[in-house]
Amino acid sequence: MRLTMKDYSLSMNSKVQSWFAADGKELRGSIKKGSKRGQAIVQVVRHSDREVVGQNFYDGKKESEVPAVKELLEQTKTKTQKVTLDALHLKPETLKLISKGGGKFLVGLKENQPLLIKQMEDYSYYKPSVYNRLDEDRGHGREEERFYLSYDLENEEFDKRWDEANFQTMIKVLRKQRVTKKNESMYEESYYLSNISTKNIQVAEELFDAVRNHWQVEVNNYIRDIVLKEDKLCMSNPFSTKTAACCRTLVLNLLEQREKKNRCEQLDFFADNFTACLEWLRSIGFL
Repeated sequence: MRLTMKDYSLSMNSKVQSWFAADGKELRGSIKKGSKRGQAIVQVVRHSDREVVGQNFYDGKKESEVPAVKELLEQTKTKTQKVTLDALHLKPETLKLISKGGGKFLVGLKENQPLLIKQMEDYSYYKPSVYNRLDEDRGHGREEERFYLSYDLENEEFDKRWDEANFQTMIKVLRKQRVTKKNESMYEESYYLSNISTKNIQVAEELFDAVRNHWQVEVNNYIRDIVLKEDKLCMSNPFSTKTAACCRTLVLNLLEQREKKNRCEQLDFFADNFTACLEWLRSIGFL
């Protein structure tokens, strides 16, 4: 498995922290007939370049993503870094692991924590935001506006079980999207919690960017399915499923070094020019 990671290892510096996203993905080709779950992969992906720096597996029929991600944060030492997580991982023990490891987190907040989200929704209505930012995107027949707001939680009281999470900031995102051709609009409100204190606009901007960049891992999942056809490869043997998933991770990391957006074009080029593929792999020290 370590062959999938650049330079066979990853050095983490707790003093110069980078942002990483941790998330899971079902390997649909492993789901047997009559079953709803199969093998799943969890990955830690660096925001800045989408490099997969660690991965783990679990059996969706009898295991959970939560401990698999915790184990991965330990193995890769990303618990000492800055980590973005889905709302599934808003758990006291997961956040304690990161905080005690000297790391920082930005984690989604949804209805799976009903008391906490009600508290934060109310907080955002009676407390003023400290910093805010409006982002606007247009393209592919869509118009999107994202309004980010940060709230200081330093003096807010939380249930005792969250003590070691050390919540400092809440980020609220108001997202409006319009499909121009159909003239249809969608409105969404989302919440995030962090142990990073937003003492200035630069830190708030960093958290706003981290919310957006968490989707780097989703981009990787999209490439795995659409470009590398992961979900269409059916395998009944768990070992074969994991091996194929590791090969795809390796291909993803190698393609990222090409720094070209069209992965399909690159794969087609190498399929037609295998000698060029070998020469390139030698040039980057892979062979």
